[in-house]
Amino acid sequence: MRAAGLDLLIEPINDKDIRGFFVPTSPEAAGVIEEVGEPNFFLQCDLYHTAMMGDDGHAILERYRPIIRHIQFADAPGRGEPGTGVIDLAALFSRIDASGYAGWVSAEYRPSARTEESLAWLRATA
Repeated sequence: MRAAGLDLLIEPINDKDIRGFFVPTSPEAAGVIEEVGEPNFFLQCDLYHTAMMGDDGHAILERYRPIIRHIQFADAPGRGEPGTGVIDLAALFSRIDASGYAGWVSAEYRPSARTEESLAWLRATA
């Protein structure tokens, strides 16, 4: 992968939605990254999975910022659009902006209505 100029990401997936997932938390994924020791191996931080595991999204973003190369989000529980659960995604977005993070951030949620209608949260953050 390195010779091809590609980065490899590992995404922790909570073990509530997928029982027995082999890497359910960011700290465990960071341990795998450290053990592998390759300079092109990074963390994909999904704030939904972080919340489902009971971890503090702010702390995860702060602690693992140097190895995060992609951030995904959905609200929890239910993996809905922002505003349908308990995660303060607006505060997390502010933290991401303030951190200088320049990588990808993407929504990965189950819309509660038509996709166009479920994007109201985006207009509120623009």
